[in-house]
Amino acid sequence: MTAITCHVADVNLSGASDGLGSQLSLRGKQLSDYFRSAAVGTSLSLTLDWSRRNQLPSLVGTGGLNDQDLLNGLATLLGPTKSSDIGLLIGDVYADATDQYGMMFDLDTHGSFGPRQGCALFLAPITLAIQDAGLGQSALSDFIAFTAIHEIGHAFNLWHMAGSGSFMEPHPDPANLGACTFDPTQRNYFALLSDPHERDFVIPGGSPFNARPSGWPVDGSQPFEGPPKAPDGISLGIALSHESFWSFEPVELEVELEVSGEEPAINSFPNEIDPGYSSFQIWITAPDGERRRFRPQRRFCRPNRPRQITRGEPFRRDISVFCKSGGYTFVAPGRHQVQVSFNPRPSQTILSNVVECEVLPSAPDSDEWRRLTTVLHTEGARQLLRFKRRVPSPHDYAALVSVAESISSEQTAAAINLSLGKAMLRTVERLSRPQSVYQLRERGIRHVERALQSKGLSGFRRHVGETLLANG
Repeated sequence: MTAITCHVADVNLSGASDGLGSQLSLRGKQLSDYFRSAAVGTSLSLTLDWSRRNQLPSLVGTGGLNDQDLLNGLATLLGPTKSSDIGLLIGDVYADATDQYGMMFDLDTHGSFGPRQGCALFLAPITLAIQDAGLGQSALSDFIAFTAIHEIGHAFNLWHMAGSGSFMEPHPDPANLGACTFDPTQRNYFALLSDPHERDFVIPGGSPFNARPSGWPVDGSQPFEGPPKAPDGISLGIALSHESFWSFEPVELEVELEVSGEEPAINSFPNEIDPGYSSFQIWITAPDGERRRFRPQRRFCRPNRPRQITRGEPFRRDISVFCKSGGYTFVAPGRHQVQVSFNPRPSQTILSNVVECEVLPSAPDSDEWRRLTTVLHTEGARQLLRFKRRVPSPHDYAALVSVAESISSEQTAAAINLSLGKAMLRTVERLSRPQSVYQLRERGIRHVERALQSKGLSGFRRHVGETLLANG
């Protein structure tokens, strides 16, 4: 018997879940029934536990949930005990991609939990889709349950199957949910739960998402299928914040998509410049020649609204890449290559330039290496440097400031100061006490100024710092 408990909790809803009830059902059947039917012969028991529903705060932020909200909520919901349980967070909207119905994500605790143990549903876009389709409350309940099954399916390492009409359809139509079943191939995949040598590829907390036994599909296993046909007049450029670094240093990938040549001045493309989308892929070639895809911690299942770029006004962003799902991205010392591919449409692929970086070998005899490992390996430091959302504890803050003032790497010192400044200025928006707001804003501005004064900050991140000061 494989018994999995899915703990359900509301977060940032403020009453928006009224009428959801204490169960998820689709066409009169409980969610757990669909998984039991799919996993015939494996004795899979999936139980939804609603007893922790009110364990998370009713209000986190007025702009929706961000990555750190989800990670902290999942850690609280699952508790300290390692298991194969799943956390299902029911929220209002995902702040960084407001069109998303839901996602599956990993808990970033480096050892306490495994991959594929977090799922989230976002009721605001789900409700809007039902309203746009002219459907009623019954259809809303069905679509919420359908989306939950889809995301929990990812927690069992199931992949998207476009055109299958199954639960793992990547872009489900709320007005036509099809047969509401799993595809036969994926029902066969559930059977691996009965094989002690293969079950970790299925069970939540086992292998990373997309890591499956030989012979099973892998999403995006190649940078493109067939000869890539790049859209005319669009170019994709990338740069790394560090040329050389230890594996735990906060490396950022800067991405720029722009109109080039003499093509039309405005071009529309999916707003999916993020490794959480299957259309955007970061490829890393290790020193031994192995080429692998960067494993994001979150997976988006719905396309975003289109974005337009104009000649002379490119789309630019930075992406934290020093951590991936399951650990650090760059592990082996030596020369690495990084390239990005983007599929704005199924028949088109844009390939970026290739950038190189040197991953330094561990140096336990070095005072700087020991100091950096002591500080940057902590959970608080990793979350700050990745998400730049929340002010660290006084202890972590003092340690980060000390490191930024003493290390030789100008790139890492600048990254620490920019992350601290950005997190503080973002936190100001959530404070209500004027004195606290003033003190935190002043401290945040000082850290951004230190980052800008450094030679280690260049490209888009310098623009980010200048914008923070202008708006601070």
